[in-house]
Amino acid sequence: MLARTDSRARALLLMIVAALLATIIGGRLVWWQVADRERLVEIALNQLAQNEEIPAERGEIRDRNGELLASSVQVQSVFATPPTIEDIESTSSLLASVLGMDVADVRARITGDDPWVWLRRRVDDTTAERVAALDLPGVGMIASRLDVAVVPVRLEGFDRILHHTWKWPRRGPGRVAFGHPMSLRGNDYADLAAQVERAVRAL
Repeated sequence: MLARTDSRARALLLMIVAALLATIIGGRLVWWQVADRERLVEIALNQLAQNEEIPAERGEIRDRNGELLASSVQVQSVFATPPTIEDIESTSSLLASVLGMDVADVRARITGDDPWVWLRRRVDDTTAERVAALDLPGVGMIASRLDVAVVPVRLEGFDRILHHTWKWPRRGPGRVAFGHPMSLRGNDYADLAAQVERAVRAL
């Protein structure tokens, strides 16, 4: 009789423990599915999706004589996937020296919560080759297109033909002048704009 009572007590105890565990697990599942759902969905989307605008490639533009007016050149942009980086300190130091960045800045980018980050956009060929030679886990490059040819154009007299305050154009002479295609290189945009302005003024 005593053995049967002990068996029933153990069975009852096991049922109580199982019920408690089921309640805890069920409560946690309800919390994840209801109260914490939006945060978990956002984390999942950030891990699976990364939006990045990639400009369409443009072909060469030539005049009727076959002279090249505009073209594109391929450049590289350096990125990192922090979860796949094996050695944070070594990677930060090596990339900082090659990309000309502060070590702390690189370390902050590759230790953040983002699964994918830019390190440097549109690096020159020498820098791209040095990054590739490092062969660092979690670091890669994406090729993009950078337009480098500009044809300077100067318009004269059109403000006397169709002023922006007029509804209808008037007769009068106008002048359109085209310069030779210019090859623009470098990251100093103020200097590039000045080059184009000088070319237009010289027409």
